[in-house]
Amino acid sequence: MTLEYAKLTGALSVTFNPEGLSAHPHGRSGSRKLKKLFQEYQVPSWQRRRTPILMMNGIVVAVGNLFVDKDFYGSDCELVWDK
Repeated sequence: MTLEYAKLTGALSVTFNPEGLSAHPHGRSGSRKLKKLFQEYQVPSWQRRRTPILMMNGIVVAVGNLFVDKDFYGSDCELVWDK
């Protein structure tokens, strides 16, 4: 998964709490709640709070090794998450 470095203009943080967060995965139409996206990506419920969510200014940038949000997708840097 790759990110566009120029779009990462704020401080980055990592959270493991998906409650209430939404994202728009690159290559998909529309945004969805992370709960629904985890279900679609078949992430077991016990693993959802163990998957890192990369955030910038309260906005989801990427989720673990699942996807990068369409607004941050690019080819400048790579996101790697190894369990």
